Amino acid sequence: MALSGPEGLGRTDLLRALADRIGSGTGALVLVEGEPGVGKTRLLTDLGRRVPDVRRVHVPTRRYDVRPAGGLLDALGLGLPAPDPGRRSPLETPAAPHSGVVDLVRSAVRSAAEGGTTVVMVDDLHWSDADTLGAMGALIDLTDTLPLSLLLARRPAPRSPALDALVERCREADADVVRLEGLPEPDVVELAGRLVGGRPGPRLRQRLVAAGGNPFLVEQLVAQAHRTGLLHDLSDGSIELSTPEALPDGSAVLRRMVDLEERPALVLRALALLDGRASYAELAAATGRDVLDLVGAVQRCREAGVVVEDGEGLRISHELVREAVEADLPAGSVPELRRQVGHRLLDAGAAPDRVAAQFLRSGQGIDHEAAAVLTSVAGSMVERAPATAVDLFERAIALAGHVGPEATAAQVGLVDALFWSGRATSALALADRLRGAARPASRLAAEETGIRCLTILGRPAEALDRARAMPREPDSLAWTEALTAAMAMFALELAEAETCATAALAACEAHPDRFAEVLAWSVRAWVLNLGGYHADAVEPAATAVRLADESAHGAGHRMAPRLFHGLALESAGDSTAAAETLRQGLLIADDLGARWAVPFYRYAVALGHWNAGRWSAAERECHEGLRIAAEEGIALAAPWAHAVLAGVAVHAGALDRAAAHLDEGDRAIAAGGVQVGLDWLAWIRALHLEALGQPGTAYALLVQAWGLAEAVHANAALTLFGPDLVRMSVLAGELGTARDVVAAMAAGSRAGRANVDAHVDRCRGLVEGDLSLVARARAVHAAGGRPVEVRLDDEAAVLLLLRAGAPEAGARLRAVVADCADVGMVRVADRLELAARAAASATPVEEGPRDGWAALTPTELRVVALVASGRTNAEVAAALRASVRTVESHLYRTYAKLGVKNRTELALAHNQRSPGEGG
Repeated sequence: MALSGPEGLGRTDLLRALADRIGSGTGALVLVEGEPGVGKTRLLTDLGRRVPDVRRVHVPTRRYDVRPAGGLLDALGLGLPAPDPGRRSPLETPAAPHSGVVDLVRSAVRSAAEGGTTVVMVDDLHWSDADTLGAMGALIDLTDTLPLSLLLARRPAPRSPALDALVERCREADADVVRLEGLPEPDVVELAGRLVGGRPGPRLRQRLVAAGGNPFLVEQLVAQAHRTGLLHDLSDGSIELSTPEALPDGSAVLRRMVDLEERPALVLRALALLDGRASYAELAAATGRDVLDLVGAVQRCREAGVVVEDGEGLRISHELVREAVEADLPAGSVPELRRQVGHRLLDAGAAPDRVAAQFLRSGQGIDHEAAAVLTSVAGSMVERAPATAVDLFERAIALAGHVGPEATAAQVGLVDALFWSGRATSALALADRLRGAARPASRLAAEETGIRCLTILGRPAEALDRARAMPREPDSLAWTEALTAAMAMFALELAEAETCATAALAACEAHPDRFAEVLAWSVRAWVLNLGGYHADAVEPAATAVRLADESAHGAGHRMAPRLFHGLALESAGDSTAAAETLRQGLLIADDLGARWAVPFYRYAVALGHWNAGRWSAAERECHEGLRIAAEEGIALAAPWAHAVLAGVAVHAGALDRAAAHLDEGDRAIAAGGVQVGLDWLAWIRALHLEALGQPGTAYALLVQAWGLAEAVHANAALTLFGPDLVRMSVLAGELGTARDVVAAMAAGSRAGRANVDAHVDRCRGLVEGDLSLVARARAVHAAGGRPVEVRLDDEAAVLLLLRAGAPEAGARLRAVVADCADVGMVRVADRLELAARAAASATPVEEGPRDGWAALTPTELRVVALVASGRTNAEVAAALRASVRTVESHLYRTYAKLGVKNRTELALAHNQRSPGEGG
């Protein structure tokens, strides 16, 4: 919402209204916009002071601060997070740019707001870096749930994409947008009267009004007149200009403010080059003078109103003054002046980020010392502020002349920074160029990042080839083997993954490496899980979590061990524990800034919803995971997510939507090669083909998938689609194949495979015609909270009854069909009705028509007849003893098969149908 301009000097009405909002404890979002000097800063300050008993966080201007969100972190009493100790994982995809700082700020502000009303004020958003802007964007949602208010101010220019995005988010969040204009003439006169201690005379009023109502310029005009003796008291009590000479305009006032004698002017110019703020030590270094030699000059600047002293040191009183000082310098000299100041700060031992800020904007030319400084500072920021690091590395490369050891060091760092900032393609291209670097250490560092890039880009097979070729040095052997194990795991080379994980753990005994340990135990857990030994996978996954807990600062959790632990627990049937460990993993990822892991956690949560038949929740998690993955450039495991979305659509009868997701998954596999999700794609593609009336093609696809699963020893994949392969084999009369698949599923059976053994029981019951085996499987699935599997067991039982011609087959069929339709498993209901038709005609199930009246199931034909008779969906549902949702699903599929768009066209088609056409 936009607020109109305030009434009264000082904008008291506006302040009162906004203060009431903030003080209510519900949180507020205020965006103040206006030209320089119009009073944005004062409004924010006054507003913050008007709300009692709150924590106020006032973020000062931090233009050209190379520290990500430097001013914001200072205001919160935080420091830039230090890089994680130890080695980093190849899996640590950079999150969105700046995610580490954003997460740190969000966590700190959330904690503050949970303790009471908190106000965060950020002035001069137009100068804020992307980290500060990103943090503000991340805090907006908190204003809806916590007593947190954000007060933000900006000029109309300059603008940046990050600033535009934040402003748009503010508007979408219904922020109070305050557009400050110049004060009206009565307010200008009243402000001047307060400043001069009397009523301004006509000449003074005329000159002040010419300032355009800008409060800052009004104040400076009055101060200038006072300093130069132009004001005097009139007999009527007014204050007037002593001579007809008019005061200068605003820009002239600013120029006069900086028109000081030599030494104060030197102080002011040095401060301007130092981003308008500096400690006495920094000022002395920049000017080449002793602190004692500067005290008088600083005092003169303070008397002139251009410099103030606060808890942080010295600063120029207003950004307009700083801009005027810099504009007064010869434009061509500024870059070289910054270079000189940078070297002086470096020689004086100033903070690296302050030195880097000067070199970042210094003149062109070769400066190896400056390049080394920028590379060092950038290296300390890679993990937590990758986009800032990218800028610093690129400037360092330019200062190093693009060749030589300094340039190479900066390029190696740039590869990592590009990767962490979500630019994996660019990082990979640079890593490939550095494969020929002269120094082995540089080649190895670039190669390791290149492997990470390939993995995240969904090309794990290529990443594995490179990992295999890495040198095996004793002191880094554990990490190299763990890295190779992870790549093999993602490329579905499970035997190699297990071998390398074992080698990594053995190497850790001679050269301990906590990161390698966590990763190796996680790989072991995943290999067991894919082998079908779900319960056995829980222990190594739990070991990885424990080791991560024991790592310094919990940094081992960047390997996301809770992801593997949650997947093992879910596969083993302990869904409650799985959901909790995944929830904790997501929170830890948030705290560590490991946003790369979020899509994978979302996918894992979706698996739990899938198993429980919560289709909408599974869709929601997959969509959210894919959205975040797209933002971060993460392609790994996207085929799995698309397969799940397609599976939900198949079950709901939305075959067009299913086809779109299957095609997306296939494109990802085609682009990157074999990876996680390939088995799910094959399975759901087969179910989709079967739903389209092509059971023979579906059967052939699953037979092929079975061969691939056996080749890589992925028994869990066979367990995944094996039951459907057995069902299709039995329906097609291929009992030999069915028996072979059952035998393969049962191979290696041992304790801890309850879910696998239940699948085997169902399949063996289908092959042998044994209802007791199917019932045993159903009992296991019911006890384990697997409602989807329970209904598939019911389907198998009905198929056996139909095959045996049992009298109770019809009643059991109707009950299972209704139950499946009610829970959204429409496709299973369709399969049963089709099987019932085949059994009634004593013919095997053949490929049927995909559209037309002949493609409709008996239930669909009944729905059409009821709709054509004028019944509403609710009335049809009552007649069928089904839910309205089930009726809507039947109608959706009927429209597609008959090529109609609505109920009217459906009724018309029904009435025009030939007597012998379909049904």
